[in-house]
Amino acid sequence: MLVLYSPNADVPEIQKMYRLVQGILRRLIHSEDKSETEICGQTWIAWPECRVTPHHIRRNPAFLLVAMLMVGGCPLDSGVNDEGPRHIYEDDGSVFMGGWSPDGQHISATSNRKSGPVALVISAVTGLSREIEVPVARAWLSGWSPDGSRVLVGSDTDGNPEIYVFTLQSGDLRRMTFNGASEWHPSWSPAGDRVVVDSDREGQLDLYILDTSGGRIERLTSGERNEQYGRWAPDESDIVFYRHVGPNELDYDIFVIDPQSRSERRLTNSPGDDSAPDWSPDGRRIAFSSNRTGNYKVYVMCSDGAGLTQITHGQSQERYPYWSPSNDRIAFQMETNGKRLIATVPSPENPDCQ
Repeated sequence: MLVLYSPNADVPEIQKMYRLVQGILRRLIHSEDKSETEICGQTWIAWPECRVTPHHIRRNPAFLLVAMLMVGGCPLDSGVNDEGPRHIYEDDGSVFMGGWSPDGQHISATSNRKSGPVALVISAVTGLSREIEVPVARAWLSGWSPDGSRVLVGSDTDGNPEIYVFTLQSGDLRRMTFNGASEWHPSWSPAGDRVVVDSDREGQLDLYILDTSGGRIERLTSGERNEQYGRWAPDESDIVFYRHVGPNELDYDIFVIDPQSRSERRLTNSPGDDSAPDWSPDGRRIAFSSNRTGNYKVYVMCSDGAGLTQITHGQSQERYPYWSPSNDRIAFQMETNGKRLIATVPSPENPDCQ
C-alpha cells in the first residue's frame, strides 16, 4: 500500500495535498467491510475498524497523509460504527455549530478560545478545519445560504448581538440589523430571500422575519413568553421554534407557526427543556434536544409531534442537532469533560412520518 509522510510539511501544503485525494476518500468513506477500489492504477484498501481521529492530525499535521493513505479513507473519527456517534471535530476551545453547507461537505462553527471567538469551516469528511477571516470583531458563524455562497454571521462588537451576511468568496460583509436589542439564532429561508431571527427589541424574545434584500422587518410572534430559534420547513409552510412555557426557567416546548396565517401547533408537552429544533430535508421529521430524562439528548419526532425517538444515549450532554442535507446523518454538539465537541449520528428511519 502506498504511504506518504512529510515531516516538514506545513498545514497549507497538507491541505492542498488533501484536496488531491479527496475523491479517493469519498469512494471509501462509508465502507462497512474491507473494500478495495482502483484509481489511477493504484489499489486503495479501507477497513472500517480504523481509529484515526481529527485530534491526532491537529496535534501532528504531518500525520495527515499517513492517516489518509494507511487507512484508505476511513472516516477520521473515533466513532467508526455507523450505528453510533462519530466525532467530527474538537479543539482547545468550546465549539459551537452553525450549520451544514448545502452540499453536506462542510460545517460552519465558532470556537471560543482564550484569544476570543474564531470562525471555522470544518470538513464533515475529515474533521480538518480552516479559519475564516470575517471583517468584524467577535464574529460567530451561523448557517449557509441555500446556494452556499454566503454565511450568516453574528457579532456583539457594538455591545449587543447583531446579524450580518458574509459572502465567502469575495469577503464582503453586509449588516442586516441595526438595533440596540439583541438579535440571535438567524436561519435562512429555503429560497434564500428571508431570514428568521429572535430578538428582544420589544422586551421578551420574539421571532422576526428579515428581508435579505434590505430593510423590511416583520414581527412573527408577539406572546408574553420568550420564543426563539426559528427554523424554516423545507417548503416554507411552517417555522418551528421553542417557547418558554414556565414556571421554571428551563421549561420550554416545541411549536410550529404558519408564517402566513400565524396559526400555531404545539408539538411537545413535557417537563424540562425541549429546544433547538431542526427540520429534516424532506420535511417529515424534526430533531431537537431535551433534558427530559436528566442529561440533554437528541430526539427525533414526526413533524406532527408523533413518533418520538431518542437517538443519542451517551453520558455527555448532547444538544443542538443539525440535519445533514443528505438526510442520513444528524450533527450535534457534545459537551463532555468541560469541552464542547461536534459529532454526528445516523438519522433514524420512521416510515410512519408523513
